[in-house]
Amino acid sequence: MIESAQNGTHNITDHEIKEEVDTIMFEGHDTTAAGSSFVLCLLGVHQNIQSRVYDELYEIFGDSDRPATFNDTLHMKYLERVILESLRMYPPVPIIARKLTRDVKIVTKNYVLPAGSTVVVGTYKVHRNPKYYKDPE
Repeated sequence: MIESAQNGTHNITDHEIKEEVDTIMFEGHDTTAAGSSFVLCLLGVHQNIQSRVYDELYEIFGDSDRPATFNDTLHMKYLERVILESLRMYPPVPIIARKLTRDVKIVTKNYVLPAGSTVVVGTYKVHRNPKYYKDPE
């Protein structure tokens, strides 16, 4: 955005700036809170997984109350997989919609989506498709 504005190749409207700020605010707060909530809820339901996460963290920190470092996070392999699986199962943004600015040809169906159409991707449904995920539930 900044580069195109500096080069004079694109004039950014106040509306576009507002949309970008809204996106940053939404993604930076609500999605993080939603994702964290789902992880914690799933850990509460699946005590065996919670125990494995606890054991991994205990290996890293022991009885210490020191803050985590970036290096510590590199050793949280199981926790990372738990978080990623939680995000797959319950994506904080379950639907993504975009308005096409130009015609897009769907090669596999020999069909053209006209400019101005809204394309919606249901990540919640995609992440539960057994074609892509073995045992998706």
